[in-house]
Amino acid sequence: MSDHSKIGKTHLQRAAVVYIRQSSAAQVEHNRESTARQYALADRAVALGWARDQVIVIDQDVRRLDIAMHDA
Repeated sequence: MSDHSKIGKTHLQRAAVVYIRQSSAAQVEHNRESTARQYALADRAVALGWARDQVIVIDQDVRRLDIAMHDA
C-alpha cells in the first residue's frame, strides 16, 4: 500500500487499532516472525500518518499464551 491518498483527515482523527492474534501457544512459540510482523503494523500506521498515541495494539491473547508457556 504505497498510495496514502486514500487516507484522509477523517481517518487520521480516529484511532488505528492493531489486533495481534495467534491461535495457540505453539503458534506463539514457533511463529515469532509472524508475531513481529503483526506488531510492525503499528509502525506502519504511524508511517501512514497516525500519531503514535492514536495507535492501539491489542495483544492480550498473545501475552496470556506467552506467560502460560513460560510458567509451564
